[in-house]
Amino acid sequence: MKWLSTFTLAAVTCSSLACSPTDTTSRGTRGTASTLAPTGSPSSRDIEEIGLQRTGCFGPCPVYKVTIKRDGSVTFDGKEYVLHKRSATSKIALSDWNLLVAALERTNFFALQDRYATKEDGCPSIWTDNPSLEITVVRDSGVKRVMHYQGCRGLDELDAIDWLGTTIDLVTSTRQWIGHDADQL
Repeated sequence: MKWLSTFTLAAVTCSSLACSPTDTTSRGTRGTASTLAPTGSPSSRDIEEIGLQRTGCFGPCPVYKVTIKRDGSVTFDGKEYVLHKRSATSKIALSDWNLLVAALERTNFFALQDRYATKEDGCPSIWTDNPSLEITVVRDSGVKRVMHYQGCRGLDELDAIDWLGTTIDLVTSTRQWIGHDADQL
């Protein structure tokens, strides 16, 4: 069943982002050209680790961290409002790792700001009591982190960051450890 989810994710990813060998732009969520076009193409050999951390909110938002290493090993560390409140491990296929690397490229991850949380960060609208997500990528040249406080609204790149977080969740099957609260992601 997992391969079907991954296949569906890849098909939806390519269809929604207009994958093609010569395509170098992507469309924003409002149908306009956005700044989400890939610049430097990360290689799966350059990236050592991809991580996703979700924080709490004013309510029962799942709090956890999932880390994927280049060899496909996955580590889940559940904190609050998750079924599995401890460390768990699994493995993903090389094709899933490559899908995550392609997702980083499609969101132009390495060109994103480090933080989207306040008006100073460019957030046109801020809602309170929302969770945050932080995506961390470790590669040979250093570490890149992008934090999105999900109360920051109104920028096209925020949809791409949220999509990337959801993609990481789907590929690593975090739902098995989160349980019933997975629908809140």
